[in-house]
Amino acid sequence: MSINEIIFWLTDPIRFGVPQAMSEADHVHGLSMALAAAVLLPLAVLLARYCKILPGQDWPRQLNRRFWWFSHLTLGYAASVAVAVGLVSILQGMQAESGEGGEAAVHLSYLHGRIGWLTIAMLIALLINGWRRGSTGGPGKPAPGTLGPAHGVAGDHYDMTARRRWFERTHKMLGYLLLMAMVAGVISGLWHVNAARWMLVLVAAWWVALLLVALRWERQGRCVDSYQAIWGPSMAHPGNRIPERGWGSHRYTEEAFDRLTWVGSRTKGEGPPPTV
Repeated sequence: MSINEIIFWLTDPIRFGVPQAMSEADHVHGLSMALAAAVLLPLAVLLARYCKILPGQDWPRQLNRRFWWFSHLTLGYAASVAVAVGLVSILQGMQAESGEGGEAAVHLSYLHGRIGWLTIAMLIALLINGWRRGSTGGPGKPAPGTLGPAHGVAGDHYDMTARRRWFERTHKMLGYLLLMAMVAGVISGLWHVNAARWMLVLVAAWWVALLLVALRWERQGRCVDSYQAIWGPSMAHPGNRIPERGWGSHRYTEEAFDRLTWVGSRTKGEGPPPTV
């Protein structure tokens, strides 16, 4: 196949027939939803899962590197804003069509429309779930004016209360389901408008690249238990005394962590790792 033939194939519509006519609102909707589903949300999941401890970090003397947290939060909210823009634009487009005599409700008869509303509902549920994750707490933080609990300030995360355990299970489940729904939304959207093949190829290539990175980091054991990443491996911390949570999540002793190849060269700090 020649270069020209490849170019013609890529510029042809995905399926037989002519591409659907798209308004400006449709273009804004497609771009914002693709940005959220193909770029922002996958990166938010990838960094949160595999970057709780960074290469070169002298764990457990250096704890709670918050790069993953700020990245996850920033990318997640950015994806939410992009989805909101996409929702507003398509609603405006539907209103304009109705005003011109069209049937706005016809959008909901398509698979893409139903997936879209399901995605919106799941995103709202995920945001509410995140806002209700509970308090943090932690060692060495006595409550103001009191001696505080023996281990410091009590908190849902540090004490791994039932509320926190429920949050971690549901937040991960909702996040992965939302990611799959948004992937389905992008594919069904491109199919619905009969977009050029290069768009589908570009999005698929990007997802495959992210998947390959995720598989490599998964095999390297970079999915570290967030509790250990924040407070270390000491059994003095209550969360380390409950069964390990989450599929593929790893807990390490300091000796086992030192044997990992991905941690890179580290300049170890002086003194023992914190235990309380």
